[in-house]
Amino acid sequence: MKKTIALTLAMAAMLCGCEEMQDNVSSLALTPKATTAATAPQETTAADTKGDTAVAASTTTAAADDNKTAETAQETTAAAVTEAAPEADSSVSAGSSSSQHNDPFEGYYVDQNDSSYSLSIDLKGDTYYVSISHKLSDNESYSWFFTGIFSGRQVLEYTNGIKNRVSIGEDGSVSTAAEYTDGTGNIHITAKDENNGMAWLDNKEDAGAYLYFVKQ
Repeated sequence: MKKTIALTLAMAAMLCGCEEMQDNVSSLALTPKATTAATAPQETTAADTKGDTAVAASTTTAAADDNKTAETAQETTAAAVTEAAPEADSSVSAGSSSSQHNDPFEGYYVDQNDSSYSLSIDLKGDTYYVSISHKLSDNESYSWFFTGIFSGRQVLEYTNGIKNRVSIGEDGSVSTAAEYTDGTGNIHITAKDENNGMAWLDNKEDAGAYLYFVKQ
């Protein structure tokens, strides 16, 4: 009987020991999982931080590229504007009396004694275009026109003289009536009162007999 009781107690002790070992094993098995679960958020946070840093760097690089592109566009535009800008013609002098070609004949002249007479000489290529005007009133005037080339004696001979009578109507309309188209004569440099001016010889009507044009 005593042996039976002792055997029963030994078996119970052994069962208790086995249950304790199983609890320890279970505890040991659960501990790594808990540790892994605890550290997992830390690894995710590090990855997220790295990703955010990469995104920020990418954004900064894109902004720098945009700024560089904008600066390049501004420089290109400025260069285009500078290249497109026309250069000033250094041959054109200031003042109405100055020649655009530094030519001694070209320019605008007015009669020394009668400002209603004016003479204009323009150089185009090798040919001089001459216009003479006599203002009769606010609404009426005479005009002469011819072309030619100045000789070495500073004389321009012409055989293609045209004379027109120009009238301005009350409505502002302009009418021109030709007086003749076969005028001949010349204009030439001459001195008067110690000043150089332009004289006009009109073979058709002697219209320039008393005129002396002074450059303005």
